[in-house]
Formats: sequence, structure tokens, C-alpha cells
Amino acid sequence: MVKLRNLINILQQKIVAFWGHSIRRQLVISFGLITLLVMVSFSYLMFIQQRDFLYSTGTDRAKGLASALAASSISLVLSNDVAGLQEVLLGFTDDPDLKFALVLSPQGEVLGATNERLIGRYVNDEISKRLLDAPAEFTVLIDDEFLIDVAVPIVASGRYVGWARVEMTRQSSNANLNLLEWTGAGFSLLAVIASFLMAAWLAWRLTRRFYHLIEVMKAVESGDREVRSDIVKKDEVGKLARSFNGMLDTLSHSERELSRLNRIYAAWTESSEIIVRQKNETLLLNSICQILAERVPFELVWVGVPDDDGRVVPVAASGVSTQYLQMIKVSMNTDEPEGQGPTSCAIREGEHKVFNQFLADANAYWHNAATIFNFQSVGAFPISRGGKAYGCIAVYSSEFDFFSPELIGLMNGLADDITFALDNLDREHEQRAAAIKLEQAATVFEYSKEGIMVTDAKNKIISVNRSFIEITGYSAEDVIGQDPSILSSGLQTHEFYQRMWTIIAETGSWQGEVWDRRKNGEVYPEALTIICVKNINGAIINHLAIFSDISERKLAQERIQQLAHYDVLTGLPNRVLFNDRLEQAMISAQRNHSRISLLFLDIDRFKQINDTLGHSTGDQLLQNVGRRLLECVREQDTVSRQGGDEFIIVLADADATGAELVAEKILHAILQPYTIEQHDLRITASIGIAVYPDHAQDSENLIKYADVAMYQAKENGRNCYQHFDPSMNASSYERLKLETALRDALQRNELEVFYQPQVNLADGHIIGCEALVRWLHPTLGMLYPEKFIPLAEETGLIIPINHWVAEQAIKQCRAWRDIGFDALTMSINLSALQFRQHSLLQQIRDLLQQYNLPANVLDLELTESILMQGVERTLATLHELSAMGVIISIDDFGTGYSSLSYLKLFPIKQLKIDQSFVRDITTDTSDATMVRTIIVMARSLKLHVIAEGVETAEQAAFLAQCGCERAQGYYYSRPIPAAEFEQLLQQQRANPDTRSS
Repeated sequence: MVKLRNLINILQQKIVAFWGHSIRRQLVISFGLITLLVMVSFSYLMFIQQRDFLYSTGTDRAKGLASALAASSISLVLSNDVAGLQEVLLGFTDDPDLKFALVLSPQGEVLGATNERLIGRYVNDEISKRLLDAPAEFTVLIDDEFLIDVAVPIVASGRYVGWARVEMTRQSSNANLNLLEWTGAGFSLLAVIASFLMAAWLAWRLTRRFYHLIEVMKAVESGDREVRSDIVKKDEVGKLARSFNGMLDTLSHSERELSRLNRIYAAWTESSEIIVRQKNETLLLNSICQILAERVPFELVWVGVPDDDGRVVPVAASGVSTQYLQMIKVSMNTDEPEGQGPTSCAIREGEHKVFNQFLADANAYWHNAATIFNFQSVGAFPISRGGKAYGCIAVYSSEFDFFSPELIGLMNGLADDITFALDNLDREHEQRAAAIKLEQAATVFEYSKEGIMVTDAKNKIISVNRSFIEITGYSAEDVIGQDPSILSSGLQTHEFYQRMWTIIAETGSWQGEVWDRRKNGEVYPEALTIICVKNINGAIINHLAIFSDISERKLAQERIQQLAHYDVLTGLPNRVLFNDRLEQAMISAQRNHSRISLLFLDIDRFKQINDTLGHSTGDQLLQNVGRRLLECVREQDTVSRQGGDEFIIVLADADATGAELVAEKILHAILQPYTIEQHDLRITASIGIAVYPDHAQDSENLIKYADVAMYQAKENGRNCYQHFDPSMNASSYERLKLETALRDALQRNELEVFYQPQVNLADGHIIGCEALVRWLHPTLGMLYPEKFIPLAEETGLIIPINHWVAEQAIKQCRAWRDIGFDALTMSINLSALQFRQHSLLQQIRDLLQQYNLPANVLDLELTESILMQGVERTLATLHELSAMGVIISIDDFGTGYSSLSYLKLFPIKQLKIDQSFVRDITTDTSDATMVRTIIVMARSLKLHVIAEGVETAEQAAFLAQCGCERAQGYYYSRPIPAAEFEQLLQQQRANPDTRSS
């Protein structure tokens, strides 16, 4: 039976493949079969109608003969004239279908018969006996496709005296029917042949342009992006062809545009580096021109600046077509033809000018020269200097429509950078000139950025510069003749000024920071230098005070201080400030013989919120948690964010009882709902408590013990607090040992890949397997993934472990294919960390090439939470994997962020029903409904479905009944080593009728 079912399945698959792979076949077969069905139905109906007509006619003929025999035999029966009866009967023998005719007495005696040997005998067969017992009326004794036997009573003067019986064959009728059958079959065959020919012709006519489109698509797939369909019909196929050509044109245009953007952006980036380093204006401009000409590339790049004669002259140029500049002249005069070009217009108007069809105007002054160099697109972008128009940078391309709005924006940005660079060079030049002037004229500081004040020997102000006026708000008239003390803020003490003047008297100068007051009363910090100027005799003639407003620097320092000691996201003290406050609190507690309680808090399952809703939502949640924590503690307590979702609270002068009260208050506050970006969130936290000096006498151990207690709270079910107990430290130590051992497990070959079969529910045959890692620990024995995989994910070791598992699984799959097991698929689980690796695609591609495996044997299983991490990047990665041919499956479907939208968006091939739904499907109606819903949804989306955790025959039967295609679980096999899995495959090959068990 199994072989027959397999044969039927194979036949069905071939039929479906034959049917589905060609529209032409579908048209021809459909049209032909419909015609055949119509003709056969019509012929059959005609045959039935004709048969009924011929059989009815035969019955009427037999009845007529019997009636005539009865009418002719009345007198002869009464007179018992046998000879006369025989003469009458002989008149009936001419009918070729007559089998016999009889005249019977009421007792069954044959009075006359076409067979004279029957005369005088009594009939005793069952049919005749039934006739003799029948009432005296017309009776049909036999009526089938071969015979008709009827009897008519012979009645004389109302008295029944006998029967006239006639039996005839249906040879004539059946002969006519046979002729009709052959005629109908012939006409049907001719109609079907004509129908198939017509269908083939129509199919060819309808699909030949589709096949043309297929050839065009194949050419595009092979890399020929310039090929286009030449179908010009106005029907649906023509519209499809035009749409397809338009899509290719758009794609090609987008690729070209993106390439241009990338090249210009790269050139801009490289130019920015030159702008930062290069201080020589000529070298700067020429370097930028060279970068644009080589990197984009442009045929010509030049920077033009108007001279005194109104001509725009090149000050820098690069490219293969620089000779063009020798063939043209550019003028700033609008009345001249040379003044109508993009360069002069851009400089005059201060706006970019772009010509994407530069050669369109044949009458333009530049047309002949530009034609020689094939300049199709030209852009000129103005450059300013000192706030005024200075010149422009012009770029020339041989491509049509080169400049898009995005490219224009990038070029304007580059021009702005050149403006900035030139202004910066000018500012540096001015600063150098001012410094030279300051050295030459010692007392002239009019243009210095620093405020300068000069006093006489009596310390009266005699001169100030512009910066002094700008900084202090005092005009020169306000301060000349005044004592510098009018600037004093009063924040420095009398002793401060005494020390300052003592230093000036001793050294001739003083430098430091002071607080002064502006004219409007605003106090500001300044960096002040006072220089004592003496004559050749050593007498003091002036004091020179040079100062600058350092308010912004102070604000920057305060900001740096804030960043150094406070968390950027929540504004809470960071690790540095926290450690300082904890140390101060411990010193105070030691002095006052009091206690300090340390609460180590971690948000439960915060990573799931980050992965599902994004880091923006996670950041806002952390900010809300920080605010609620501050509301739960006193002013003298410290709440610190250590990083991630970890917070530490220092409760000064609080014992274990006080810590419990605060912990309960915190747990209640955190449990209240949060509304973030239209998401209503509820979270819990786990808190560990350690008390100084009961548990530790130093900050490091106190933090460590609170951390250990927090992990114990998580293991106790989360949403609770836990006091530190010394026994916990041992558990933490064991976890550290396990982590250390895991780091060396790969090098020591302690990891092994087990394989769990995946079977076809229809026949129980193994169609694939899932690769699952096991750790053979040297002392702890066999460890299952739930024991060490979470630890590997926390430490980042999951990436090398998963890569090793993938390589071992693919290598093993190659080995099984080499011995003939070609149809197996290999399922491998991907972690979130591994999926986010930029090298994932290349790793998969390299492994498949290394072991010469087709991509469709590899089934990558991802959880729903992984798919929701950065949807755009995830979508791009999945499409690249799918393009390679790799199968994408969703693992543990239904337990995460299930959404129909991403099932349609992502190139998913298979859903894996989580074992939590399968476990109770035969007893729990909710689980059963959930499983049915998932299967129906998957089938409607044309996705395969595999159920995991199948442990009983009833579960397997239920899944098969619901339409689930595949399953895995202990009912079929536990995860087993490769050698044992190969034995299962060999057994299945040897006994193909045996289900996997």
C-alpha cells in the first residue's frame, strides 16, 4: 500500500508539475478536455435517446404482432382449428426479429406455435407460469436489451379463452445502436482533434509574447540591464511589457543616480580632509578639483574668479578636458555672449546654475567648443568669501541629465565647505597679521579678539580696545580715567587682590581667572593677564590687562563635568560619581556606626522590549524608570544608572528592614503602566539587596553581592527582591566557572552537534533534520542548550558557537548527500547576535561553496523577535538569503511578535509551530484552535508548516488531519548523534514502508 501511495504521489507531483509549468499546456489541455467532455456527454445523451426510442419501437411492434395474433386466433381457438392457427402463425415468421409466437389455452396448452413441435404440449417454465397466473390483460414478460416477450389475452364474447404470446430479439435495434456508437465516436474524435489544434494555435498566439518577456527577464537576471522588450501591442501583454520596460528604466536610472551620489559623496568626504589639512589656497583648490575629476569622474572641474576687467579666470582646474578653458572666455558682463554661461550667472546671482542639456542650444557661445569635448551636463556652484560673492566651482559631465536634486545638494554643500575653507584661511591670515602688528607696535591691540585695557602709573584707565567694549558693555568714554575696580564683581576677596599685586610687583606679570561685572550688571568669568610695563629706568609707566570672556568655556567645562559624572540618557549619577558617593557614604557610616543598604535593580526582560519595539522606546522607558526611582527614595540617597537596564540605589543610614520597604515601594512603582509612543507597557524588576557592613566592608564586594542577590531574585521568578546570602556567592562562582569553561569548549572539542529528524506527516519518512548543539562537559557530563546557550548569548560566545554549529551541520549534510541521501534539508538556528553580524551572508555563502551544497538544502530558523530588530536591514538581509536560495523559517511561531504584515513583507518559506501549542492540542480546545488557525493562515499564504514537540501518535494524527505537512519531536526521535541519525536513514532506505520511529 505504501508503495502504491508513493507511486500515486509521484504521479500526482508529475501531473501537477506538467500542468503548472506552462500556460500553453494548461490552455491546450483545458480546451481539449472541455471539448472532449462536451462531445462525449452529447454523444452519450444522443445514444440514450436513440436506444430508448428503438427499444420502445420494438416493444410496440411486439405488442402489435401479439394483438394481431390474438385477433386472428379467436374463431380458430373456439373451433379448435389447429391447422388454421398454424397458417396464421406462419404469416408472422417473415419478421427477422421474431424468435417465436405461441397461442396458449388458459391451462397453458400450446394450441399453435411457429415451432410445430410445441403444439399440444403444456408450458411449464417460470415465465409462462407467471403468465397463466396473470390477469387477462396485456402483459410484458421480458423487456431487456436482448429480448421483448409480450402476451395479449384472446377474448371471445367477453370470455377469456387463451393467450397470444410473441417473443422477439432486439438485433435490429442493437445493430442500429452500434452504428450510432461508432459514428458518434468518430465525430467526437474529429472534434477533439480540431479542438486541440485550435487550442494549441490560440495558446501559441496568447503566450508567445509572454515567452518573449521571460527571455527578457532572464537576460536582465544574467546582468544585461540594457535589454528591453520590443512588444508594442496595446493589449494587456503590451501594457505589461511597457510597465516592465519602465521598471527597468527606473531601476537603471536609480542605480546610476545612486552611483553618482556615492561617488560625489566620497569625493566630498575626501575634499573635507583636504580642507582640514591644507593651508595653501592654490593647493587646496587644485586638490579639490583633482579629487572631483578623478573620483566622480568629471571631464572638467575648475574654479573661476572674476578679475578686475570683469573676466572670470581659472584659479584651479583638473580633468581630461582642461583645453576647453583655453577655447572659451567667460565674462561677468550680461550684455556679452560670454556672460550668459552657467559660471558667470552663478557668480552674479549667488545661486547654482545647472544645464542638464548643455548642448541643446546650438546658438550658444560655448556650443562649438563644448561639442568637441561632449559636455552634456554642466553645473556651476557659487563660492563666497568674507560674506561676498567670490567665484564658483564648475563641473562638466559627458552624461545626459547628470544633475539630480540630490547631486545638486551635495555639490552646494561642497561649495559651502570651500567657502568655509577660504574664510578660515582669511581668518588665519588676519590673526597672523595682527600678531605681527602686535609685536611691532606693542600697545596697539585694536583688532585683538581679547579685551585690552591700558592703565597709567596711577592705575587709571587710559585706553581700551573694541573687544573690551564688546565684552564689558562699557564704552571708552565710560571707563577712561576710571579705576579698573569698576569692573569688579565683588566675588574675589581683598586678600585675593593683595596676592595678585604682590606677584605683579615681584614678577612683572600675573595670569589667572577672575569674575568681573559687565555694565548691565551681569557677572561673567574671564581669563586675565596683567603685564607691568616699565621704562628704561625700571619705573612703572603702564599696566596692560589682556582678558577674554570664558563663559562658553566654563559652560563647556560644566557640560564635560556633567558628562563625566552623570548618565547622558537618564541624568542620574553614572558609575564614576556613584562610586565616589558610595565611598563617602561608607566613610560616614563607619564614623557614625550606621548601616548602608545597596539595592541592585535590573529590569526584567528589557532586551525583548528593545528588540521588539526598538531602542528609542527602550530609552524612553529607562528615563521613566529613573524618574520613578527618584520618587521612591530620600534626597540624601543616590540613584545611579550603571549601564543598560541596571540601576543601583544607595540608601544612607538604612538597615535591611528599611531596604525592604524601599524595595517594595520601587517594585510597586515600576509595575505601574507606561505609555510610550502609543504602546501601553508593563514591566517588572528584580532587586538584590546587600548591607554594609553586614555583608561586605568595601564597595567592590558590596556591589558584587547585591548583583548576586539580584540574579537570585531573577531565578526566583522575577518581580521580587532578594537579600544577599553567602551561599549565593557559591552559585555565582559556579556560573563564572561555567562561563570560563564555555570559552574553551570549542578549542577542546567538547561541543557536539545532534540531529533531530523532521518527518513528512503523510508517510512518516524523514525529509530533514534540525542541528542542535550539546556540550559534553568534562566533569558535569552532557549539558543541554538551555543550560549554556543563555550564558553564551550574554557573553557573546554565541557567535563563534553558532558559526561552528553551522559549519558542522553543512559538512555533515555534504557527507550524507555523498552516500545518496540527496533530499534532506538541514535546519540551523540563528541567534540575534549572529543575525546582526555584517559577515553573515558571506559566511553562509562561503560554507555552501566550500562543501558544494545547493542553497535550498539549508533552512535558517529565526525567532520573531529577531525579525523585528531593524526591519529595513532585516528585510534586506532576508531577501539576499532568499535570493541565494536559502529557506527562511520562523521558529517558535505564535509566541512572539506575531504579525500578518511581516509574514507578507519578509521572504518566509515555513512556519514552525511552537511545542507549547502542540503539547495539549488533543486536550485543550484553545491550543487546538490556535494550531488550526496557524495552519490555515500558512496555507493561505503558501507557507509550509512544521510542528515541533510531537510526542504522541494522537498529536501526529491531529496535525495531519489539520493539514500540517511536517513534524518533529520525541514521537519520532530524540536529537541523536550523526552516526545514529545515519542508521535511521539506512533503515528507512532498506524498509521504505516503515514509518520513522
